Amino acid sequence: MGLETSTIIAIAASATTTAYSIDQNQKAKAEQKKQQQIQRAGNLAQQQEERRRQIREERIKRARILQSAENTGTAGSSGELGGIGSLATQLSNNIGANLGIIDRANQMSASAQSEASAKVNAGISSQIGQMAPGLITSGASIFSQPDTKTSNKMEWYD
Repeated sequence: MGLETSTIIAIAASATTTAYSIDQNQKAKAEQKKQQQIQRAGNLAQQQEERRRQIREERIKRARILQSAENTGTAGSSGELGGIGSLATQLSNNIGANLGIIDRANQMSASAQSEASAKVNAGISSQIGQMAPGLITSGASIFSQPDTKTSNKMEWYD
């Protein structure tokens, strides 16, 4: 005839749990994005701190070279200028290397986010796929013709 009560309850329960699961997966995805943003902010703060440290060290070394050249009477000499130039080159190289490290960390974080998003999407698809056959079967049974060959009467045979 129509749908059995147990079938209706099963469909409703399946739809409800699937909807809840999809909602929770979307929340997990949003939390993962927040974690990625926090990671990037931490990487940026670390990068800035490292840059300040290296600049501070370079200034100290430059001051030592300038003072040493002044004390020995070689101020403005090629040795002094070469030493200062070398410090600038080393500082630039170190900052560039640190930028590369931070960039790789951000790329890894973005890759992990993409992986997590793909897993969430796969889970949602799987849940919908698991629910679909039951809905199709239930939908087909709504439009099926009642079986008139069976009787509700019990027949006893001797």
